Amino acid sequence: MSIGLRERKKLRTREELIRAATRLFLEHGFDHITVDDVAQAAEISRSTFFRYFPSKEDVVFPYQRERISRLAELVRQPEAGELPFKAVRYGCLAIAAYFMEIKEELLLQRRIIFASPFLTSRQTEYDNQWEKVIADRLIPAVADNPADVRAARIAGGAIFGVIRAVLRDWFEDGCRQDLVKLGETAFDLLKKGFDDFPEVDSSQSTAKRQTGQSTKGADEPPRELKQNKTR
Repeated sequence: MSIGLRERKKLRTREELIRAATRLFLEHGFDHITVDDVAQAAEISRSTFFRYFPSKEDVVFPYQRERISRLAELVRQPEAGELPFKAVRYGCLAIAAYFMEIKEELLLQRRIIFASPFLTSRQTEYDNQWEKVIADRLIPAVADNPADVRAARIAGGAIFGVIRAVLRDWFEDGCRQDLVKLGETAFDLLKKGFDDFPEVDSSQSTAKRQTGQSTKGADEPPRELKQNKTR
């Protein structure tokens, strides 16, 4: 369904406001720009600004709520599958593909956020919401058992922790890599679990570095790896 002229004008004004704010925040820093500065740059009144955004910081995160809601929808779509872990994987990789399309916008946003302690704190609040979406998709499968619900929440935190690490590396590399492939690799690692890491005796490793001698069993293949059960 097509939108009317009035709605198109409102969307255009909102986009112009976001662009003006982004430019000012990049040039002068978020903490040194006021709502009045943004309104003047966007050629709107202060009252008009607040019709579009409830606060100055909301201009930095204009689509965050929609993106979080989109992930919540994706992990419950039929094509995501019935198994919770697979559904989370499907939803996160779909978001990764979308992020590849808007990576220039995300890079600018990241520069603004991490130059301001206040915005960094706000980003953490949104991260908690992303994590909750993931945990909420895992919990229904074990809802009858409080211990399993706690485990699902821990699993949700672990999954999002890996996602956050992948995004950090992606951003630090200038978003040049394929985020979907990075995500696939990360989810493969999550599915296998930490049993894929061979056990190492730290004292033997230290001795090896100091003497240059091989430790016992160093040339042996790692023990057979178990795969965590994912339901």
